[in-house]
Amino acid sequence: MSRGSRLSKPIALMFAAMLGIAALPANAADGGVQLKEQYTKAIEGKTIAFLPMTLGAPLMDTWEYVIRTEAERSNMKYSVKDPAWNSTALAQAFEGAIADKPDVIIVQNPNVQLLVKQIKQAQEAGIYVIQLSMMSNTLSDGYVGGDWIEQAEVTGKDIVKQCGTGSGKSGKVVILQGELTSAQNVYMTNALMKEFGKDPAIQVVSSQATNWDATKAYDITTAVLQQHPDVCAIFGPYDIMTIGGAQAVKKAGLSGKVIVYSNGGGYKEGCDAVRAGLIDRYMDWDAWNQGREVMVMAKNLLMAAEPPGSHSVASFSSYFWVTKDNVDQARCSDIPKKS
Repeated sequence: MSRGSRLSKPIALMFAAMLGIAALPANAADGGVQLKEQYTKAIEGKTIAFLPMTLGAPLMDTWEYVIRTEAERSNMKYSVKDPAWNSTALAQAFEGAIADKPDVIIVQNPNVQLLVKQIKQAQEAGIYVIQLSMMSNTLSDGYVGGDWIEQAEVTGKDIVKQCGTGSGKSGKVVILQGELTSAQNVYMTNALMKEFGKDPAIQVVSSQATNWDATKAYDITTAVLQQHPDVCAIFGPYDIMTIGGAQAVKKAGLSGKVIVYSNGGGYKEGCDAVRAGLIDRYMDWDAWNQGREVMVMAKNLLMAAEPPGSHSVASFSSYFWVTKDNVDQARCSDIPKKS
C-alpha cells in the first residue's frame, strides 16, 4: 500500500472490526457508555419552559413543534405559554415560569428592555435562560437566532445595487419596521440605514412601525405608494407582516416594478409568497434548524452544569436567499398537523 493510500488509525480499526480481525480497545467502548450515561443523567426528567411572543403564527408554531418534539424524545418535561402578542402577559408568564422552577427557559423577547429583570431573577434562581431570535439589553446564558446586523448589511447592499446610483431607478425605499424596540428591528434598521448612507441616490421615503401586523403594513404601504408610485424597493423584517405590504404593491399594479424584500423562517407561507410574486427576495434563516439549535444549546448547558449567569454562548443561524428561481428547491414545509 502506498503512503498516499494509507488508512488513518481510526478508519483502520473500523475496517478491522468489520472484518472481525481485531477488537476496539476496551476503553473506546467504555467512553461511549460513559458519555451516554452523563447525557442521560443531565437531560432526562429536566424541564424546558418555552415562552414565545405568540402561538398561532407560522414562525412560533414551527419553533414550538421542534422544541416540544425534541423535549419529548429526550424524556424531558415541557411547558409552553401563549402571551398572544401581549408584552405584559409575556412578562407575567416569565415570572410564573420562575416560580415553577424549570431547568431552562427559552424565551422570544419582544423588545430589548422588557425582560431584563426577569432574566436576572431566573439566573439567580438557578435557571438557565436562552433567548430565541430576539436579544435584550442583558446577556442571558445563550442566544439562538439571526445575525440581524449581517443580514441587514447583505440586504442593504443588494437594495443599493438594485435601486441606487447607476441603476436607473428612483432610489426610493420603504422600510416596514416591526416593533420599534425589538432587537431584530433595531439592529436591522440601523444596519440598513448605514448601508443606504453610502449612496446618496438612496432615499428612504417611509420608515414606520407595523408592530408585526400585516394589515398595518398594507395600510402604510398603500398610503406611501399613493405619494411615491415610483418606489424602487420595500423591506420588511418579518415575512408574514411584509406580505401585507406586498399585497398593497400588487393592488397598486406595481408588482415587478417595486422589489419586495423580507426574511423569515422558511415555512410554507413565506415561500408561497415568493411563488406568488409577492416577495421577490426572501432571506430564509430556517426556523426548523433554529428549534433544533436551541434544544442542543439547552442540553449542552445542562451537561456542562455551570452556574446560570456565569457565561454566555451564541449560535447565529445561517441564511440564504430564496427567489422564484430557486423556491422549488428550498425546503418550505408546514409542521405536521395534530391528529
